Amino acid sequence: SKATVSVLYCSFVSIINMSSSADAGSSESSSSGNSGYNQHSSRVTLEFESTVAPSSKTVCIGIGGGVGPAAGVILHRKIIEATVSDGTDQSHCEVHHISRPDVADRTSYLLGESEKSPAVGMARTMAALAESVQTSGKITAVAGVPCNTFHAPKIWDEFVRILDDTGISNTVKLVHMLDETVRAINTIVPGARKIGLLSTTGTRNSRVYHDLLEPQGFSVVQVDASMQHMVHDAIYNRDWGVKAVQPTSPEALSSFEMFATDLVSQGAEAIILGCTEIPLALPNTHHDCVPLIDPMAVLARAVVTRAGAVASSFAPPATRAPVAIPRISSTSSVTSAVLSGAPKWQQHAAAFVIQSHWRAHIASKGENSPFESHDHFFRTALGASPESLAASPSGITPEMFTPSGVAAGMLRVASSDVLMT
Repeated sequence: SKATVSVLYCSFVSIINMSSSADAGSSESSSSGNSGYNQHSSRVTLEFESTVAPSSKTVCIGIGGGVGPAAGVILHRKIIEATVSDGTDQSHCEVHHISRPDVADRTSYLLGESEKSPAVGMARTMAALAESVQTSGKITAVAGVPCNTFHAPKIWDEFVRILDDTGISNTVKLVHMLDETVRAINTIVPGARKIGLLSTTGTRNSRVYHDLLEPQGFSVVQVDASMQHMVHDAIYNRDWGVKAVQPTSPEALSSFEMFATDLVSQGAEAIILGCTEIPLALPNTHHDCVPLIDPMAVLARAVVTRAGAVASSFAPPATRAPVAIPRISSTSSVTSAVLSGAPKWQQHAAAFVIQSHWRAHIASKGENSPFESHDHFFRTALGASPESLAASPSGITPEMFTPSGVAAGMLRVASSDVLMT
């Protein structure tokens, strides 16, 4: 059957006036007939024809984009990839993807650096989605927000409340990406107990994944707290970060390879890529035979299934292999770059290698370590003075990450005979 509807070009300034807009659009539509374009009302009259597809005829999929410029596009692509079709366009799901730039930064809000709530902007996006769904002749949309940090309770709970208060939730049925990810772990990695997590500082500080995983008996491993700013920088850096630059920069690719290797060295049996854009830097299904869990891929399968279509299965586990930590040498490319005055990301890389060697050293020597503590190791490796160490509870100071500090530390580690190859 065919239904004639009107598509109104309007701004969703308020999320509350959605129903009145729809009523106005309906009454004006009847007077415009089938004229196509009306100069005075700025409307186009279209005919939507129902198609025979595996998904429900009353349910479509919604994407709340704008939370990372590429976030919604990535989810849309993964929805297409996750759909089991007969090879025709018509056998795919109907997807309404709305991306708007007024969703405030999630990490800044969680860290108290901004008072503007991301929940409000995304609620406006969902108002636009609800209008789009009704226009297309569907009844409901199963919708996801492709941003891990957005699911922190401080943001997500307010978002759900707004949708309930305005009635948008009658049309838009939300799928919680993190809940789905935790449920998927047992399918992807049966028997795994130690889960690695790479995320923004906002997601890390909110402990949203910890609160979901730990009650189910999982333990969460992350890069050392002193290294988290490097992860965050690899996401947000405006010159080379994975959120800012596409295609993914060599700096971001190298950084996330190192972060993932660190988590594997800590015994992670699976690694959650807890920021939408991280899979762009770690595009494979495994790292050193450890499964990489992409919450966006999980969300894609969840919305496809709830829309009534058939979703593809996850990649099977790979055979695990031992992890090799590269030996530091004074002639290594990283050292050479640092000695010549490297950019910040390469300084981070050098410091990260030293951190990896500390873990390898402890794993090898244990109580027989010639170093009294983690701080003693860094003092030796990075050449920091006792005064600077005393000023930092963690024993790590910004001076350690300058080109001269990292270069001196790497040369000291390279000449040490107590570290494993």
